[in-house]
Amino acid sequence: MNTPPLQALAVLLCLIGVATARGDESPAGLAELDAAWRDAAEPLQRRAEAIGDDRLAREIEQWSVQVSPPRDGRQVLVRIPEAAPRAEWGQAGTPQQQAVWEDYLAARRRWADRVFAAAREAARQEQGCEAFRLLAVVLAADPDHEQGREAGGWVRRSEEGQAIWLWPEAARRASRREAFTAEFGWMPQTWLPRYAAGERRVGSRWVRREDVSPPQAVAEAPVWQSDHWRLTTLATEAEAAALAAQLEIAHDVWWQVFGAFTLERGELQRRFHGQSRSRPRDAMNVVQFASRQQYVEILEPLEPQIGRTLGIYWTPTQVAYFFQSEDFQSTTVLHEATHQLFAESRRTSRLAGEQNGFWAIEAAACYMESLEANASGWTLGGLERGRVPAAVQRLTEDGFYVPLATLCTLGRVGFQAHPDLPPLYSQISGQADFFMNAQQGRYREAFVEYLERVYTGTATPETLSQLCDVGYAELDEQYRRHLAR
Repeated sequence: MNTPPLQALAVLLCLIGVATARGDESPAGLAELDAAWRDAAEPLQRRAEAIGDDRLAREIEQWSVQVSPPRDGRQVLVRIPEAAPRAEWGQAGTPQQQAVWEDYLAARRRWADRVFAAAREAARQEQGCEAFRLLAVVLAADPDHEQGREAGGWVRRSEEGQAIWLWPEAARRASRREAFTAEFGWMPQTWLPRYAAGERRVGSRWVRREDVSPPQAVAEAPVWQSDHWRLTTLATEAEAAALAAQLEIAHDVWWQVFGAFTLERGELQRRFHGQSRSRPRDAMNVVQFASRQQYVEILEPLEPQIGRTLGIYWTPTQVAYFFQSEDFQSTTVLHEATHQLFAESRRTSRLAGEQNGFWAIEAAACYMESLEANASGWTLGGLERGRVPAAVQRLTEDGFYVPLATLCTLGRVGFQAHPDLPPLYSQISGQADFFMNAQQGRYREAFVEYLERVYTGTATPETLSQLCDVGYAELDEQYRRHLAR
């Protein structure tokens, strides 16, 4: 993973470091954290200016800039660096530069400790979304924060005398003397030199890359292994690597937004207090076809309507299927990977959404389609991204709206048989943004808990209203106001 520029990361951390989904209601007093950072940063900035290091002074200053959360209510997400930032001048800096730099990193570590305390308090109050959001901020500020890494599920390993943090699945592979490259994925360390030299492993034989015949069937296709996915590919190596990278981005984003979903009831507080550890999970399975034609021909016996899809997560087989094309959309990966992550990241029911609440399963996947990358991470949601503009049009211009009280009664068959399915998909995309972002995320925790109930088969038509503590008619009206902003 590429570490974002320190300058852009600093601005992002200031953007999200103090904005809590519940504003000043948070018992952690998050607004005070910005003031604490400014108090620490200002003398560091003056010291950098005094020794003539304008670049370092600017870095520290930008960490001090206060930026209000986006007015459209979008979630701001951060890429978590693999390691703490390094000074651009490296070992060539003067003793004064080195001293300011070390004090700067120490201030960030102290600040991260305070943010982690706020995350732990959110976990104590069973505010899982807020706890994971703050945890991402902690690790962006201090990638080596031990308690934060363990709470998030990472495992510490040592490579060449240096501590690194890996996901449990990756740590298990590393313990088997495997290594990862962005070009080839995970494989035995002894294979890498031969792969780099142009050889490929086919069964028990080594052959030259140019002598490998393109696979024509899934059973004979090679496997590309990322941290969380086992990708069987009939496409090229480069196309497999690109899809694997997209899948891992989907995982990283989903973890920040929905990470609390993975924890069984009562585990959130234990995890943030070091009383519970994450365990490796089996890799999720993906099949990548070389073309749309191949995708349709092979999958049509499984799903007669497959020709109408751009990708699919098939619950009975627990496999996501994609095909390679020039106009392939990353939103398809985000949508189907979201289905897979929800279904396989904890114990869920194979009958999730069959009786009621199916709309929420699709709404969460549509919400992930609104992802937009920037230099330091991503933004998610908003009235101008994904399918939400269509939701606004359907509601305000066409007058189309299915009330929540009705929507929450629909199971999978009833939802998919709706006579106005395309506009209904637009509507649920807007409703996902409403429940995740409206009124500073007022209903975010409730909506994620509702998803948990739907996926575990314990939801009823009244569950969402009960969790929000608001009647469906009032939620309908609040949704209309949200889209009219």
